[in-house]
Amino acid sequence: MGQGGGEGGRRAGGRGLRLLGAVGRGELVAPVVQRNIGVWLGLGLVAVIVGLDIVGVRNAELLGLLVGPPILAASFVGPKRTVAVGLVALGAAVGYGRAVGVDLLAGAQGVPAVAIGAATVLSGVVARVRVARERRLRAVTRVAEVAQRALLGGVPPALGSLRLAVLYASASAEASVGGDFYEALETPYGVRLLVGDVRGKGLDAVRLAGVVLGSFRDAAQDRPDLVQVAAALDRSVTRAIGVEDFVTAVVVQVASDGSAVVLNCGHPAPLLVRAGRATGLDPPEPAPPLGLGPRPEPLRLGLALGDRVLLYTDGASEARARGGFFPLQAAAAFALVSADLQAGLETLWAELHRHVAGKLHDDVALLLIERSS
Repeated sequence: MGQGGGEGGRRAGGRGLRLLGAVGRGELVAPVVQRNIGVWLGLGLVAVIVGLDIVGVRNAELLGLLVGPPILAASFVGPKRTVAVGLVALGAAVGYGRAVGVDLLAGAQGVPAVAIGAATVLSGVVARVRVARERRLRAVTRVAEVAQRALLGGVPPALGSLRLAVLYASASAEASVGGDFYEALETPYGVRLLVGDVRGKGLDAVRLAGVVLGSFRDAAQDRPDLVQVAAALDRSVTRAIGVEDFVTAVVVQVASDGSAVVLNCGHPAPLLVRAGRATGLDPPEPAPPLGLGPRPEPLRLGLALGDRVLLYTDGASEARARGGFFPLQAAAAFALVSADLQAGLETLWAELHRHVAGKLHDDVALLLIERSS
């Protein structure tokens, strides 16, 4: 989908989740239109080649170039349409050849016809292989999307002293499913929140996101110290990752009195939105991502009534268009003033969507909290 209120946006069981489908998804260009483009390009090339010979010496010397139309069509359409374009090219070559006194079905003069026929057969095979590969890729992508959505679910509209809202937008269909994730839990130690991003994409990224979420859901309820929670996440990730994998994450704890703790493991810093201004909650010292042995230093602060904190993934902060990054901090200060948290997130998403002109290249997860009591 790609529009903020598009066809794929929906609430998840009333749990304050806004799910947006892929931005710039290829299916929005109707498959029929894509097929027609491939066919018309091939037929157009046939007309161009024959036309050039007509305005030239009219001796059928250019007809050998008619091997090109089926090859071109194979890049866009399936095997049946590819072969159809090739047969049209072959028919045009034979018919035009006879019109100018060249019999492409006889003797040495038949070489172009044989070449066109061979190109048609080979192009049909290539188109069949390409279509089969695209189908397998779509099937794997659908599995990853289903697994990702099953992992993420929604967040309650309120936990403890907080109101919450979340929005998730998938990147373009050309990109694989990403490993962005989030969670919000009420625990004996306050509300604990997690937002993170797995390096890489596809099923492996979704699997690793599941590992992190499972570890967080367990450790957040049992570990009194948030540093211990981060250490548990790091151990889980270390056991599950490959040599070059890692997971960026930010963990936040908000007690009932508004006191908050932020631990950042290589992730974009959350934004504190207060009195119409957005301020980055940068960590006291940078720490590496999970899986690389982070020892994050806690950032402690107090949240007043009405204060909001935006946790997000780098798909928002690194969204780029026309050579510039999306000004997330300024946009958050403008967008997140709405009394309705979900409406604020959707306003922010609309600004981001406008900035990238509908061409998002990475998933975006936005989790917004407000101290309400």
